[in-house]
Amino acid sequence: MRRTFGLFAIPLALALGACNNSTPSSPVSAGGKTSNGAAPAGGLKDLKVEDVKPGSGTAAQAGDTVYVKYKGALASGEVFDQTAEGGRPFKVDLGAGQVIPGWEKGLIGVKKGTVRKISIPYALAYGEAGSAPKIPARADLFFDIEVLEVIPRSEARTISADDLKVGQGATVDVGSKVTIEYRGLNILGQEFESTETIKKPVTFTVGADEAIEAIDMGIRGMRAGGKRRLTVPPALATGINNPKVPPGEPVTYEIDVVSVK
Repeated sequence: MRRTFGLFAIPLALALGACNNSTPSSPVSAGGKTSNGAAPAGGLKDLKVEDVKPGSGTAAQAGDTVYVKYKGALASGEVFDQTAEGGRPFKVDLGAGQVIPGWEKGLIGVKKGTVRKISIPYALAYGEAGSAPKIPARADLFFDIEVLEVIPRSEARTISADDLKVGQGATVDVGSKVTIEYRGLNILGQEFESTETIKKPVTFTVGADEAIEAIDMGIRGMRAGGKRRLTVPPALATGINNPKVPPGEPVTYEIDVVSVK
């Protein structure tokens, strides 16, 4: 069962510009420099999209934010840009003009977990000029893209909750004293904190400002013995002070409610 919880409004910072492991003139970003190289004839006439692995959840549309890993190559197979192994993902606000048109069009419909190949004709990439020094003139581009997360515009300030197990005990409400076990995961699936690490469950009173607001709000309505996964968008991932969670990225919490009093 999926639910959403709206929290207080916080301005959502839009990260304009480049991939985390490249310069501000990343070949993916909009714009580019004039190429001085020879102009090979582009072979693609139309944008081609192939899903190697389907995702699940909400399909991305204009206005949504997607977080991806990618590798970009020329027709020769030469890789000109990619996200670093184990590095941060690349954030794209669809429709904001941050990326080349082939990406704007080619990412529509992706879901969390989608692995997609996008073949982009030069007219939807860097056109006649290219983007020196890596992108020749009239160069078709070929991308392998893995989608790590999709944050719909309508949920930019809401917490999505999926009940993995419905409990049978008392219900969590404001004023309840709850004991929980939890894991916090960053967008790369890396654990950044957990009750297993500190070797004991956590107890707090709901609504008493004793836990970060995402967890305090997100567990309401659960019952003792239940398990829930919370997806927290960047605007609401506040109160987390951990180097594994950079600003501007969503987090996930997996929460087991041990007891409710």
